[in-house]
Amino acid sequence: MSKRFVISVLIACLAASGLAFGQLTPTGRINGRVVDHQGLPLPGVNVEATSPRLIGKAAAVTDADGVYRLMALPSGTYEITYSIQGFKTLIRKGIRLELSQIIAVDVTLEVATIEEQVTVIGQSPLIDVKSTVKGQVMTKETYLSLPRGRNFDSLISTIPGVHTDVNTAGLSVDGATGPENMFYADGADISDFHYGGSPQSIVLELLDEVKVTASGYNAEFGGSMGGVVNVITRSGSNELHGDIMGYYENNRTYMEGKARDFLRRDYDQPGYVYEYVNYDDLYFDGGSNRDRYNRYEAIISLGGPIIKDKLWFFGSFNPRLSQTSALRDFNDREGPFSTFKTKTKGFGGSIRLTAAPLPGLRVSAGYINSFTNYRGAIPTILGNDAADYEYAKEGYDYPNKSASLTADYSVGNNMLISYRGGWHEENTTNEQITPPDASYYYFSTSNLAYAADPFFVANPQLVQNAGWESAPINMTTLYYKRGKLSNNLDLSYYLNWGGEHAFKAGVGYNYLYDDRFTGAPHPCVYLYWGRSFDGLGFEVGVDADPTSEFYGAYGYYYIRGSFTSDYGSVWDTSSNNLSVYLQDSWTIGRK
Repeated sequence: MSKRFVISVLIACLAASGLAFGQLTPTGRINGRVVDHQGLPLPGVNVEATSPRLIGKAAAVTDADGVYRLMALPSGTYEITYSIQGFKTLIRKGIRLELSQIIAVDVTLEVATIEEQVTVIGQSPLIDVKSTVKGQVMTKETYLSLPRGRNFDSLISTIPGVHTDVNTAGLSVDGATGPENMFYADGADISDFHYGGSPQSIVLELLDEVKVTASGYNAEFGGSMGGVVNVITRSGSNELHGDIMGYYENNRTYMEGKARDFLRRDYDQPGYVYEYVNYDDLYFDGGSNRDRYNRYEAIISLGGPIIKDKLWFFGSFNPRLSQTSALRDFNDREGPFSTFKTKTKGFGGSIRLTAAPLPGLRVSAGYINSFTNYRGAIPTILGNDAADYEYAKEGYDYPNKSASLTADYSVGNNMLISYRGGWHEENTTNEQITPPDASYYYFSTSNLAYAADPFFVANPQLVQNAGWESAPINMTTLYYKRGKLSNNLDLSYYLNWGGEHAFKAGVGYNYLYDDRFTGAPHPCVYLYWGRSFDGLGFEVGVDADPTSEFYGAYGYYYIRGSFTSDYGSVWDTSSNNLSVYLQDSWTIGRK
């Protein structure tokens, strides 16, 4: 039995046997103080909160100072009821709580000679009075009203202080680099530990909220040196609800004639002359005759109660299909042309169960899948790819899945015990075609300048532009599996002593694994026509001493790999990480 399995089971059993469960899913808290008409604290007041987003009820009883705490609440709009014998029952409606927010709702109860009830609908507190966190929440209503992409991260860069990190294709939060960020989906850590981005694809219609925290986050997020992005997917409720949506797009919806220019060498001119060009002008009649592209997507979801106020469910299915069709040749755009196609399929989906099996205990378990694959490849637009490659057979599968178990248990007015667990894994597998059984050649520079050489006159098919390769692929990927298993258990305790102290102590364990085999089965030869190399301390190639063995009249080349030693990325590595964290959030004075 592996060490990581034993540690995971021990933490989970400890949580289940007495320390109950907790959660990483961002939750908020409503604090307050109940006083009478003279401003004196009222102990023993029953406080109950309900919300369409909260399974069951959250309940507390005020202490000797009239203070109550409703802990581990999901975001939503709440109705709070305050009741005690001898006083009018007070109901506060329209209390809006955001992700990870802490708000104060203080009330005054009036003496009642008969049984009376007072309902107050007023402005909800907007300011988090307990936190120094810097961040922003984007709700479903917000991102569905904006122009957006299909994945949840397409709008994160619109938040102040967040922009795209061009070096890592991730996000930069307040100047930090992409690999310094952490991403969570329903409590599961889905961060890419290579590049810091989010490898999990979740469409926006299946989310409730996204929060980006730049600083001031709690101790359990100590692995982040940048931002923390929390994604909360939709859950069930006491009412049955569902959606059916569809999307379609093609490249006619894109701007035509607006392709980005790039710089390339003009080989028709003597010397080194470069020009700005773009693919639309070169190959697609100014953008009016691009490769045909179509994309179809459906979203089907259903959620509701299994047992009202006890057990909710939510499930979704998100199939996707895109196809590109293009005319290509293998004769430098001189024809004849043939039609090539590539097709990408995706099968996303999720299921989430939310339960309140005992008073004060709420549990949530979820699974997210975003499997994709593609079949078929399209040769380069230049028309200089190998003609004997089986383009229609190329393809890979990309499994991508995560699971989470999150829950929390409120013990009285002062204690919250939490467990959170998550697992995420992605893979590259089911390769449809392998490289040819021969050495691979790649032209790093063009050899058009040698077209009149007798050898190339006899072999004109070898006169090619830069970028020509003898086969479209030179590597084979048998698998590329990477993922993480994480567990956290912590206890929060609130104490009034010179203000309010929110103590938190916890232990965390995660296991990271990365198993890959991507290699070239045969030597890879890279040719630099008409070039020299001096990285060895002496010239190699056309500028070398003509009498030396390092002289190359046509340039130089180098070889990666051999018939007995693979060239590529081959490894199987993992790490076990154990952490302990302590935190005291001290609010001086009463807020």
